[in-house]
Amino acid sequence: FFLFLVQTSLSWNSTKKKVGCKSKSSFLFIYLFIFSGKVRIKVIQDNSTWDEALTYCEMMHSRLLWIEDESDQNAVSMWLNHSSFDRSTPRSFWIGLRQSVLFGFWIWSDRMVNWSNWKDEKIPEKSPFNHCGVIDRKDYTWRNEDCDQKLVPSVRNCPVLSVLIHFNIL
Repeated sequence: FFLFLVQTSLSWNSTKKKVGCKSKSSFLFIYLFIFSGKVRIKVIQDNSTWDEALTYCEMMHSRLLWIEDESDQNAVSMWLNHSSFDRSTPRSFWIGLRQSVLFGFWIWSDRMVNWSNWKDEKIPEKSPFNHCGVIDRKDYTWRNEDCDQKLVPSVRNCPVLSVLIHFNIL
């Protein structure tokens, strides 16, 4: 288990951001929380379903990321672009996006989605399995994934890692 702290002065346009995530070799989730004018991003690599990631975030008094507008999307894209993850490993991160199983519309954990960045600008149709949202690290678009999918980590590509990054809000 590794833990390290990185400080940066990147600007963050919004004051409430939360993120969750998944990679092809293991599930990964990120949560962000705000206090004293700073955004903290904690990256924890673990075998986690969307619900497990959400529960963990809630236990930490946080939540998975909500991307409510283009400003939020740009801030998350900037963070993903400047993250220290291995660029050769394609990754998708859980976000707080979930599809209503009954009605088929998408919500942010507990509120309606009013802005979106779906891959190919196409909202996924109701599906029997893919009810949770991820953001793709390569093009920063969203897509749906199976909430219950749980993959075995590959130690070579995905070392166990915890990263705490501070962003100053300008």
